[in-house]
Amino acid sequence: MRAARAGVLAFAGALAGLVIGLLLASVLSVAGVPLLHRAVGIRFLELYLAAAGAIAAPLLDRQPRGRGASRRRVTDPAPTSPAED
Repeated sequence: MRAARAGVLAFAGALAGLVIGLLLASVLSVAGVPLLHRAVGIRFLELYLAAAGAIAAPLLDRQPRGRGASRRRVTDPAPTSPAED
């Protein structure tokens, strides 16, 4: 089950990276022409971001472990109410 979740997250991260790469490449090319009077871009930017997303998505989903895990846990304080007399 855990491997399937990691696979789904990797696919979703790759898809998100690809979409972000396409958008960023378009913005760079459109903004580069008026500013530099030539086309600007990074070759294979979409593929780089897709690979980064496929690696980052499963890593960001991992539960906190190790020495500082208890400090990162969020706890709700006990509810306080005025004493009724």
